[in-house]
Parts: sequence; C-alpha cells; structure tokens
Amino acid sequence: MKRYTYNNLKADIEILNAKLAEKGHEMRFMVGSRYNYSAIDLATVEQLARHCCQRMLIGGTPRECLNACHEYMVHSM
Repeated sequence: MKRYTYNNLKADIEILNAKLAEKGHEMRFMVGSRYNYSAIDLATVEQLARHCCQRMLIGGTPRECLNACHEYMVHSM
C-alpha cells in the first residue's frame, strides 16, 4: 500500500470541498493537526475564510481523515 501523507490529504480535501460547493452544501472541510495527528474540522464558508471552525470531525492518520470525510459526504448529501 502506498504511503498517504498530510500533503496528499490537503490536495484531496481541496477536491472534496469543490464537490461540496458544487452540490450547494454549506459546510467545508478544513485540514489541520492536533497533537501530532492530522485533523479535519468542519466549517461554514464564512468560518473557513476566517480560519475558524464549527467542530472537529476527526483526528488521526491522513488516511483515516480522508475516510471520515468520504463518510461525512455520504451521510450528509
């Protein structure tokens, strides 16, 4: 299995955020880190512009974070 890094996660989140915008969803994913783990926060478009978030979706490895984003999209759209 190929190594999946934080930079890969950031690139994939940009694509997922574009899909959320295309569907008219109000939330966006924001990539960050907590305690040496990758993290995904949920934020509205306005909050994303101000670099603040509504809540943390997940903290873990980059691959776990991507999987949580896919799961969120399946259940919220």
